[in-house]
Amino acid sequence: MTFLFLISAGLQAALILIDEFFFHWARGLPRWERLGHPVDTLSLLAPLSLAAFSTPTEITQRLFIVLAVLSCLCVTKDEWVHRERAPAAEQWVHSILFILHPVVLLGAYFAWTVDPVWIRIVVMPMGVFLLYQIIFWNFYADRFFAKRP
Repeated sequence: MTFLFLISAGLQAALILIDEFFFHWARGLPRWERLGHPVDTLSLLAPLSLAAFSTPTEITQRLFIVLAVLSCLCVTKDEWVHRERAPAAEQWVHSILFILHPVVLLGAYFAWTVDPVWIRIVVMPMGVFLLYQIIFWNFYADRFFAKRP
């Protein structure tokens, strides 16, 4: 299951980077998405961090499941906005991300009992990406894009 986690998390990361640096940078993000995308990342970081830095017990496993279900629901919240603002190719990337999201969480759940070091390795760059989302889009993006030709 560690393999499932690593492959699905790697694919998810690659698609998120395509979504971010190809689609989001091309169209810009309205305020709702500038706030909502970090919430999505945080909703995934919560169960993964639990698995990365705690021992699997009955309580932590139940908490992981609750956090994972909430995360799967959370990431769909922007689709009303995307339907109107995002091109079809971006929506297709999102659909693949929606498929991968529970697979990553399921893989992490099973990898947790085998070797959580791999989950830690995935969580760390996700934390950096969360900081990027918050700082760039909410404090710097307007100035950055204003300078572009």
